[in-house]
Amino acid sequence: MTVTRWANEFNQGREEIKDDPRCGRPISTYTDANIDLVRNIIEEDPHATYDIIEAQTFINRGTIFEILHYALKKRKDTSRWVPYALTDQNRKKRVDFCKENLAIYRDGPGHLYDIQCES
Repeated sequence: MTVTRWANEFNQGREEIKDDPRCGRPISTYTDANIDLVRNIIEEDPHATYDIIEAQTFINRGTIFEILHYALKKRKDTSRWVPYALTDQNRKKRVDFCKENLAIYRDGPGHLYDIQCES
């Protein structure tokens, strides 16, 4: 019983109620080093999945989710990790890109495979 164990601890001279330090798994893997590690993986391969990130970092899936969505503010969009909020420059780039592809589609042979992919 926990109360009995604690009573024995205090009878033996314990004065603190905080747990003693112990070795083992860290409480959280949500660290700056792991955030940078995940950032590098998705910058290198924007198509990286949770499985790939988990295999390369040994970070659990829940922590990967927190890092991607809360720390890096990323979401999966057509199998790529993209920022939640686009800058004005990124919005303009996307609009220009879409206009170019629309012009190719309208003025060209009209095949979907003629549309260029954004790089």
